[in-house]
Amino acid sequence: MKDSLFWTSIVSLLIIIGIVVVGADFYHNKVEQQTMAEKRQAVVADVHKWEEVIVLYPDYRDAYFKLATLEYQLGDKEKAKQYIGKAIQLDPNFTVGQKFASYLDSH
Repeated sequence: MKDSLFWTSIVSLLIIIGIVVVGADFYHNKVEQQTMAEKRQAVVADVHKWEEVIVLYPDYRDAYFKLATLEYQLGDKEKAKQYIGKAIQLDPNFTVGQKFASYLDSH
């Protein structure tokens, strides 16, 4: 009887510990997910801001470069390539832009 009660207590304790660990992990993942969503929203807002900049200043090379990096952060490699292509078109000697374009092509 004592052995049975002992093992029942041990199993119950392990189940409680497991529930606490899973709950803590779930909470951590939820907070991380919210943080990532907030960061993504901030990047999207930056994209909109820089798109407005290129409307006002269509020959501003660095605006296209910034848009390329932002689109890459958002996972849109094709838009990133378009923007970096425009930056290099505006300034063919833009070495940082050329390196970024090479990086995009190789990844």
